[in-house]
Amino acid sequence: MKVIYTMILKAYLSCTRGLLCAILLPLLGMNLHAEQIFQTTLELKEPTTAFGIDRVEFIFSTDSKRKHAGGNELSGLSMALYAGDSLVYTDLAIADWLLMPVMSENSLLERSKKDIFWDFDTKNKTLRQFRSILPSSLKGSSGEHFQVHDNKTLQDDGQVIISHFVEGKIKELKVGQLLRQSTRLLKAFDAPTVPIDDSADDMLVKELRIEGVKSSSEQAEPHVHD
Repeated sequence: MKVIYTMILKAYLSCTRGLLCAILLPLLGMNLHAEQIFQTTLELKEPTTAFGIDRVEFIFSTDSKRKHAGGNELSGLSMALYAGDSLVYTDLAIADWLLMPVMSENSLLERSKKDIFWDFDTKNKTLRQFRSILPSSLKGSSGEHFQVHDNKTLQDDGQVIISHFVEGKIKELKVGQLLRQSTRLLKAFDAPTVPIDDSADDMLVKELRIEGVKSSSEQAEPHVHD
């Protein structure tokens, strides 16, 4: 598994700067025969942070049959932040039930189970709570990172909290207000590619012990909530 993981990282880092890594990354950890792949988009009422972030997009996979799918039931999870049509940041958190490290400028920060917090309502196709990394886990990191999470639940107050970290310290923290949430079921070959962070250019690849996430959805149709 370590060899496979190292190969995945090398493939990730070999992608050309600023381009999309074709097909491979969005399918990591997503068993197309047993699991469902969802794309949930959170549109904000106004651009948030100095970067003008107005959209948060999650791609995740689960085989959960429960009404609420939690973080330990995700086999794949990625997050992307956009300002209009421009990619601002991306984070690949889970692949093939494995917690992926946080990509830093010249190192890899190990991600733990407690970093992931997730509540997806599989019946109503709505994301209630989300987090791919704890703010405390980014302390001591190098380069730039973003941390995104809900305040209570999206249904309670619609707040999306976005923190911008530079060299392990919060440079900016803003609260965005949710305008619209939409979720759709992705087909195997229609899954969008995951953009590559610019900070991955000079990454040092090294073996890390990655702690697996234990597995536990109902057929999802496109569903939009304002």
